[in-house]
Amino acid sequence: MQSEVLEATLRNGSVVQLIKAPNGKLYMKLIVTENLYFDKIDQLEVKSGSKSFYVKDAKHYQYTKHKGYYFFEIYKNYVVTLKDNGLTGILFGKAETEFTRSDSNLIKKTAACFYESLAEKK
Repeated sequence: MQSEVLEATLRNGSVVQLIKAPNGKLYMKLIVTENLYFDKIDQLEVKSGSKSFYVKDAKHYQYTKHKGYYFFEIYKNYVVTLKDNGLTGILFGKAETEFTRSDSNLIKKTAACFYESLAEKK
């Protein structure tokens, strides 16, 4: 499906993609390089400072031999949270991955551009 995508590549090789589908829905794809649990289904907590976004029954898909990914729908108000607070970590089951301050700042900038593109299309 053809979509609008903004992407941030983090220091550890992880990638955060913010996606706007043609139907207007918003998605996030997190390609991760740590805590790989391919095909496991559990709750995913996406942390943005003191705020969290929860994805019930998230599946950890295999991307490559050394990378996995999560794909889930987000809402416009969470894009605002990302632009204000960045992405500071994720918790999948009991496995936690934290992101550096510079990575979080990069995600803030990416989310701000994504949010502006949403506002322009109205």
